[in-house]
Amino acid sequence: IVKEGLQQLRSHEDQLLPLVHRSWAPLVATFAAQDIPCLTQALQLFLTLAELSKDFILSRAVKEVLPNIYKNLHKSSSESYLKDAGSAYRNSQAYSLQAATLAALPRLAVNLGLHDEHLDEAMNCVDVYLSKKQPKPLQ
Repeated sequence: IVKEGLQQLRSHEDQLLPLVHRSWAPLVATFAAQDIPCLTQALQLFLTLAELSKDFILSRAVKEVLPNIYKNLHKSSSESYLKDAGSAYRNSQAYSLQAATLAALPRLAVNLGLHDEHLDEAMNCVDVYLSKKQPKPLQ
């Protein structure tokens, strides 16, 4: 509901940005909580916020959300290591979140305008997924 409401306010920045600000603390708390279904929805909301408010959330995103995303990806890289197509892991919520997060990172980098050390952090986070021992869809 929040995501759709924010989309409707796309052209009304004076109303949009206060709502982005108001939704920020619960979003950060969700990323810190590590509940996979909640993280999946939080990722979608974060993508929407990055698309709509871009540099308005850049500083806070770099400090409060992206480190949690990178930590989750690093942790899940060891869980997906050597999980071939027949593995039950490939049908798990954790795998779905992992794939969605990896797919979202390029959009986040562009929408937030990540560069220099912030872009390096993102690249370092996904580097482990270039291994042939990771599932092909995650590479």
